[in-house]
Amino acid sequence: MKEYIFILILNFMLKRIFVSRIIISIMKKIYGHLYGHLYGHLKNITSPNQDLEFKTLKIYYQEKGYEVNNNFLRKLDFYTDDNKYNYIAYLLADNNNISIQFAKYKGNDVNNLIENEDYGFCSLIKATDNILNKLKMEN
Repeated sequence: MKEYIFILILNFMLKRIFVSRIIISIMKKIYGHLYGHLYGHLKNITSPNQDLEFKTLKIYYQEKGYEVNNNFLRKLDFYTDDNKYNYIAYLLADNNNISIQFAKYKGNDVNNLIENEDYGFCSLIKATDNILNKLKMEN
């Protein structure tokens, strides 16, 4: 399961920084069946919430100079075959029910928890940015 989560985050980070399709195809070749299985699976799962907003995602795209129009969500493959939001859309929506925990321990002992923060319940892109900023502060 950890490999799937890593691939999911890597996939969304790649889309976030808008790398070319060549890089994405290389990633698919490297991770082989894991990437295809995960993407295909999440694309076909209906979002548990159909009342989704994508303000954060649109801001990220606009900051990079991309046009955000009526086809924006369709181009990102955010719909199932029956025209409902899929799980990928759910993960990138402004609000979701996914908890992303960040924990800091003293040494290698998991019993010595120093800090625990939740960066979830928001767009996976925003959560990833928040975690990366936290890691920069820690290092």
